[in-house]
Amino acid sequence: MLICPNCKAKFKDGEDNINCPICGTPIIEADEESINSSTRSFVKSSDKYEDLNSSGITLIITSIIGFGFMILKALDIIPLYFEGFSEYMFYIVMGTMFIVFMVMGIMSLKKAKTIHGQISSEENTTTEIIDYFTENYDSEHIDNEINASSLSEGEAYYKRYDFIKSTIQSNFENIDDSFAEHLVEEVYQKIYESNTPQQADGASNL
Repeated sequence: MLICPNCKAKFKDGEDNINCPICGTPIIEADEESINSSTRSFVKSSDKYEDLNSSGITLIITSIIGFGFMILKALDIIPLYFEGFSEYMFYIVMGTMFIVFMVMGIMSLKKAKTIHGQISSEENTTTEIIDYFTENYDSEHIDNEINASSLSEGEAYYKRYDFIKSTIQSNFENIDDSFAEHLVEEVYQKIYESNTPQQADGASNL
């Protein structure tokens, strides 16, 4: 399998693309480890909070509507009739289902509340690490550290990736591995990709 070292897009072997059609980076052959690492993704606390909060609210509203439906049915306001034991089964099954929805909704909201408290800390850590790199490193410094001039573009990307990740983990404690990988992408874009327009402008002025 082929993979873009920049945006992690995957391509089948034998495809004619030399450069990634998404970002223009030369695509390279990917081993199993790089494929697995490219599929690992970090979900920000803010995104987790939004998902859990919306899921919790949806489940609770659904259960309230369901209980309302059952009450209207019991009062014969909704003309829905069952014979004998079937009516008892209706209330048992539907009641159990909506109770489960209510409990799941409450649990989701509790988890969302817990994660909400992590958002500020995570954002502050991200800002702190990006500021640390932009103040202490530039693309030339990192490329000199990994001897990028002797490497292909794909090899240089992975060497830069490893250098940035190891620097993060050695200078900042208690950084989760998936969070570290997310930070590497943020730092890489800040140091390398943000410099591309400036480099292009400089080249056009020559």
